[in-house]
Amino acid sequence: DLMQLADPRFYGPDPEWGALMFMYVRPSRYMNRAKREEVYKAASLFLNELLDKKDRKVDVIISVRGAGLAEHVDGYCLCTEEYDNGKPREIFVEVRGDRGLDFLIKCLAHELTHVWQMITGRIPEKEYMDTKDYYNSPWEVEARELEMPLYELYLKHS
Repeated sequence: DLMQLADPRFYGPDPEWGALMFMYVRPSRYMNRAKREEVYKAASLFLNELLDKKDRKVDVIISVRGAGLAEHVDGYCLCTEEYDNGKPREIFVEVRGDRGLDFLIKCLAHELTHVWQMITGRIPEKEYMDTKDYYNSPWEVEARELEMPLYELYLKHS
């Protein structure tokens, strides 16, 4: 059970979310304790900004890696468990952590935008990775557009 293994400072439900959403930031060799806290704070901020309360019925697991990701990949997310109605119940997010904290937080903003898109039906799970022109897909364009405003929100709250 993740809640038994996790340091309570890196998982939650966040008090603002109620008991509907669970988020966990996995330990990583790319993060010391302070960096892991920053990732958790940024993810909490982004999800609170993006999601309405009615959409907060999902668990989000965040992993930070470096060498395990292909050179051209900065992050990804995928639905790992669904409710009976097909809506996401658990989403796994992995972001690059070997290029500094600012880069990591921008990647996190981008990938958590995809989490929001999946939860709200803006991105069809089946089409997410199968799109031929992925870079210009509507969900990828939207994630790039929201990346900097979310990052600036993070800087404002840091």
